Amino acid sequence: TPVIVNSVVGSRLTVGGRFGIFESLDRGTNFREIFGPGGASLGILNTDQTSIVSGGWKDGAANPALLYVGSAAELFVRTRQQDSLRLTRAQYPGGTIRDVATDPADWARVFVLDRDDVYLSNNTGDSWQKVTGNLHTRGASELRSAIVVRSSSGAPYLVVGTNDGIFVTNANSPGRWVEMGNLPAAPVLDMDYDVRDNVLAIGTMGRGAFLVRNAYAEISGTAQDLAGRTASGLIWNDVDSDRVRDAGEGIHAGVTVYADLNANNRIDLNEPAALTNANGIYTITGIPSGTYAIRVALQPGWVQTFPAGAGEHVVNFTDNMQVTNLNFGVLEGSGASQGFDFGDAPAPYPTLLADNGPSHGIVPGFQLGSSVDGDFNGRPTPFAGGDDNVNDDEDGVTFITDMVPGTTATIQVTVSTGSQPAGLLQAWIDFNGDGDWNDAGERIATNMSLAAGTHNLTVNIPATTAIGTKFARFRYGYERDLSYTGRAVAGEVEDYIVYVIKGGPTANDDSYTVRRNSNDNTLAVLANDTIRANSATTISAISTPNQGGQARVSANGQTILYTPQANFAGTETFTYTLTDRNGLTEQATVSVFVQPDLASIRLGATNIDGSPLTNVNVGQQFLLKGYIQDLTDEGAGVFAAYADVTYPADAASVTGAITYGVDFPNGQSGDITVAGLVDEVGGFDGLDRIGPNEAMLFSIPMRADRAGTFTFGLDPADILPQHNVLLFDRDDPVPTDRVEYRGVTLNFTQVVVAATNPRNSLDVNDDANISAIDALLVINQLNGAAEGEGGPSMYLDVSADGYITALDALLVINELNRMSRGEGEAPAQSVSVAESSAQPQTSTPAAAASSYFAEVGAATSGDNDASDSDELDEILGLL
Repeated sequence: TPVIVNSVVGSRLTVGGRFGIFESLDRGTNFREIFGPGGASLGILNTDQTSIVSGGWKDGAANPALLYVGSAAELFVRTRQQDSLRLTRAQYPGGTIRDVATDPADWARVFVLDRDDVYLSNNTGDSWQKVTGNLHTRGASELRSAIVVRSSSGAPYLVVGTNDGIFVTNANSPGRWVEMGNLPAAPVLDMDYDVRDNVLAIGTMGRGAFLVRNAYAEISGTAQDLAGRTASGLIWNDVDSDRVRDAGEGIHAGVTVYADLNANNRIDLNEPAALTNANGIYTITGIPSGTYAIRVALQPGWVQTFPAGAGEHVVNFTDNMQVTNLNFGVLEGSGASQGFDFGDAPAPYPTLLADNGPSHGIVPGFQLGSSVDGDFNGRPTPFAGGDDNVNDDEDGVTFITDMVPGTTATIQVTVSTGSQPAGLLQAWIDFNGDGDWNDAGERIATNMSLAAGTHNLTVNIPATTAIGTKFARFRYGYERDLSYTGRAVAGEVEDYIVYVIKGGPTANDDSYTVRRNSNDNTLAVLANDTIRANSATTISAISTPNQGGQARVSANGQTILYTPQANFAGTETFTYTLTDRNGLTEQATVSVFVQPDLASIRLGATNIDGSPLTNVNVGQQFLLKGYIQDLTDEGAGVFAAYADVTYPADAASVTGAITYGVDFPNGQSGDITVAGLVDEVGGFDGLDRIGPNEAMLFSIPMRADRAGTFTFGLDPADILPQHNVLLFDRDDPVPTDRVEYRGVTLNFTQVVVAATNPRNSLDVNDDANISAIDALLVINQLNGAAEGEGGPSMYLDVSADGYITALDALLVINELNRMSRGEGEAPAQSVSVAESSAQPQTSTPAAAASSYFAEVGAATSGDNDASDSDELDEILGLL
């Protein structure tokens, strides 16, 4: 359990218990618990944690209330006495905390150790950085404890105790470590520094405790080894690439130069490095003994010209050796794999370097799309195509949908990253067209992390956006909140011209030709219209056709179904309206030419007396007639006509010979041998013109055999030219597509007579016999018999009560049961039926009848076997 003395007020103690942190302001006489967030108790949960700091100084002012507590893997802090402990604003990034140390002169600078790493915050935990650096490569293993040692005027040093001794780094620039000698290689569990006496106390595991007197001098002397070897030089801009600094060639500031300690040709965290200053000069300190390469860590876009070869200076450093004149020549690159990528939007957009136009250092494989090339400056052009004219590399952005004011648009962005981590997309569209991307709503992507691949970006197009051309800029790189101007380390910039359009569909007028008396002609009116992809455009309205025809929208909303008025020929017009998903509409006119036929052949039906009909009773005879008419303006008449008649063979039958109209006495034809077809029926006239009126061509006697609705059709004749349709005063036959072939639809009805047989009420089918069929006819009627069952006349009301009920069937069943027992016929009054002088005769033997029927409600005689009852139940079940 750690017990910590306050570094400002010695009478204050802080004790870290397993389940609570306690503070005494009076040398331990009284203690109170210091709570964490929400009043929760905190504790030092691990036995190897000594992670408490109490009191501190900052800017010369004492803060006795300061308290840091490391609990498990979280760091809590208190800066005022009245406060509770709170978590640091930024999450401490390490593992279980083993120790906490602060700078004696700045309590906001705090160092935290876990088992393997050292972390630093310069702002009381608002942000963190790992400063482990080369600690482990210097020989340190598991970390145990930490303390910051400093004098009143010298630099502070961080001292870390490990399982293998003590290591030191400069606390102002931590990360490069050196081991402090003359101490045993034992785990250092705790350290404390007495600032007044300048003594460092060290407690080890198993090797005792040690005091380092004159500690600051010892520690700072050890640390001097970190800065004893230096390398310096100059970096210049080798414009002519001749590897010699010529007059007029300037310097290059802000370039990193490093000592490549591990010879891996890249800068690592623990390697000594420096930036060139405003004069292009650098100085690297803290280079350890050994032979190392001094290299330049160039940012993307730059290439190195000097030194040649590997581009490095290899130096054998000895103790305190200072090497100078290690110079480097660099040059802004150009080409597909080096240099900088620039934009090409036209003025007044900032594109040129002089306007702080955007540029990105080229890292091969890291760009928008699949390619990028280098330029020396922006290429502003009227249509933002300047960068496309030389090695077209603007292939990263595709505008998938139209840009329509007040809607959303989809933009597809393709990214390549090569071996690099994902970057961030920034994008703008100048919606108001004022020559910049500064206005509200014009930034359409901010810090959008995009990995390699294709991504869809949904953009809201302001309703106030004017129709016309706009310019867009897309930047892909690593900087957060990158503007549409300025240099970026890596990536690519692509500028585009985009078009904002009115939107909505564009409907164009249509013209069609259809047949006279045709039905539901499909008019594909959208075929010549302009419809935006994914706009969900449909036909939303149709006006009333102006000649009495009918027009309606198809189920899918993409076509119109048009039917001209009966017998109309000529031109009819109407309008239709298109509507898209955004409610934008467009209207166009449809003109339909209803083509007049030259001749008509139609079917009709009459009874035997010649009266027209459309309903026929099952079993009834009727005549199917064919009529012809000359539809031309001359109207001289039809000279010859033939056709094929089709009919449902299972519902109708031909009962006699075909007769022909008086106007067609010659060439008479018609074959009825195939059921369902009257083949090549027709004839031709003599010399007398019959005129424009309709005339009968043929008559076919038929009978309705089954109930239902059936179509009788007409097809053109097959034997040509013998059976062409011919008109008087015309030399050429009438083409079949100019002949109207019109069939007829007939309803065949099963007649059910809901009446009582006047001769014998029990004889339902009026066949002079009382049999099982009479009961079954009633039962079938009650059970919804299929159309067509039964004969044409049935007397189903056996009880003469005006209704067809189960009683009517039971009366017949009882009579049959009585007859099966040999009791003779029942008197008329016994079954409550009308009397008749006719005596019924049964064709069913008594024994057979008894096997099917039993008297309802009567006791079964002993002569009947079990099957009689079962069969009766089966019959009754039909009720």
